[in-house]
Amino acid sequence: MRLVLNSVCCYSIIKILLLFITSLLYAPQAYGDNTYIYVVIHDFHSGIAIKKSDISLNYLSNVMSFENAKYIEIGFGDKRYYMSENPGFSTGVPAILLPTKSIMHVVKISQPLKQTFPYSRVFNIPVSQNQLRLLLQYIRNSFLIQNNEISPIGNSLYLEGNFYNGKLKFHLFNTCNTWVAKALKHAGLNINPSLVNTDNALIDQIAKWNN
Repeated sequence: MRLVLNSVCCYSIIKILLLFITSLLYAPQAYGDNTYIYVVIHDFHSGIAIKKSDISLNYLSNVMSFENAKYIEIGFGDKRYYMSENPGFSTGVPAILLPTKSIMHVVKISQPLKQTFPYSRVFNIPVSQNQLRLLLQYIRNSFLIQNNEISPIGNSLYLEGNFYNGKLKFHLFNTCNTWVAKALKHAGLNINPSLVNTDNALIDQIAKWNN
């Protein structure tokens, strides 16, 4: 009987230790005061929202357009599909099967995220200041610089914002959801972008951080 109790006790201790180690592995590393970034899931598409006070858009030629925003949402997508007025099968298939030109979508948000996107899922992810810096670095490097500037090439799909040419290629293994995962990975968060190409795959990996 004592042997059984000792075994149960050891098992419980090991289980607690494993849970503790796992929580350390999956928790964002702390380098300073924490803030939050937000992953917004719009049906099959996802983007990253950041408090305006946490992001500088000085690299955009029309930076003044985003003044007085509460949040900035940035997304990545296929250029032809994203900018099409009536995207369909003929534009969607090449975007998935072949590496195509990408586009960046930047919008100004003036209200709370859940109020602005009542039918979307918003995930709050805590990050340190260093992780935020690395995230912003990845985002900035996703824009294509032409003639020494980054200029808008069209109006955003919704709200107030713009499209910009992207530097990266879009394809089945580098979708909008993959781009979000890569941005989080670059920031030092424990996520595997190679397993992410759909919104559900992204949700599976970020739900553990949602506060």
